[in-house]
Amino acid sequence: MPRAALVAAWEAAPTFRRLVDVDQLHSAPVEELAAAVESDYLTTVTGVRNPHHIWAWAVNRHGVLGAVRGWLVACDTPPSAERPDRNPGGWFTTFATSEKAWDLSRNLRQIARAAKAAPAPVAEEEPPAASHVAEQKLEAGLTALDAEASASTLAAYRSAWISALSRRVGSFRAEAVWKSWLSQAEVIGVDDDRLQIRVRGKATPGHLFQNFGDVCRIAAQAVGYDGADFSAGLAVR
Repeated sequence: MPRAALVAAWEAAPTFRRLVDVDQLHSAPVEELAAAVESDYLTTVTGVRNPHHIWAWAVNRHGVLGAVRGWLVACDTPPSAERPDRNPGGWFTTFATSEKAWDLSRNLRQIARAAKAAPAPVAEEEPPAASHVAEQKLEAGLTALDAEASASTLAAYRSAWISALSRRVGSFRAEAVWKSWLSQAEVIGVDDDRLQIRVRGKATPGHLFQNFGDVCRIAAQAVGYDGADFSAGLAVR
């Protein structure tokens, strides 16, 4: 792990500077610096099932440096109009369970720019359209996901769901069942460590749990959550 990459992360991320002073940054073993970040994740994250497993997944899929930078990005990315209430634990879980490589350099540069920028007055915005209000004002306790996080979480859940059902009916049949029942599903958020999934199609939450309740639970636990709850969305025309 190049120390220069850790130095760049330290200069960008306030969380890293809180955990490690400049002398430690340049003299302590790299493993010690990574352990400080891991300890911060394990002791501060909330609403995540088996955080040790999530951290291990991040290391296995993205490397130690990737896991370190991932948690720093999760903690220090400034809020935006689209995501005024950030969920570091949920973001890091999505990152950790993603099989694709993530380039976090842009995220760290964004954090550094935000730290240098003077706070600007918040301009009043026009009320959002009614169609967006229903999606933004979700029930209390629900942490919404942006489009990228929703798609990534659904992809991980889909893979785990098909894998769990394949043990019962075979992979070909499991793929067909997902396509028939859940091809129009979307992850809308996390509530009390349970995935909240909206079903858009002929499937209903009652039918899903009646036929595949155990598969839904196993798949959710495989990606780090207690379970999954389904709600019916608009029928697809």
